[in-house]
Amino acid sequence: MKCRCARRSQAISALAQTLRLSLGATSQLVDRLVEGEFVAREEDPDDRRVRIVRMRPKGKQFMARLNEIRRCELTAAFDRLAPKVRDRLSGALRDAVDSLGGGERPGREPKG
Repeated sequence: MKCRCARRSQAISALAQTLRLSLGATSQLVDRLVEGEFVAREEDPDDRRVRIVRMRPKGKQFMARLNEIRRCELTAAFDRLAPKVRDRLSGALRDAVDSLGGGERPGREPKG
């Protein structure tokens, strides 16, 4: 459950849609995560029929560790590339992020 799921509370139905799983499969997954104390399931204050899933501290710590492992693996992979290849790949990735609207960085004008 990465992306938006890790950043904010989300209805189980929206989570199912994000993960491209059935509602039943998502509910089972959430049940296991609740049992492991990674997430909490709560009533939506605006609609009692809707259940909201919220990341708990244990889940946030797990995601932080997972992200650090991924970052280390990617850094190691990039370090194995030849400098010219790494520079071209970095440029291509930067252009892709800018094109998708995620390139706003301090001190840098967004491309448009």
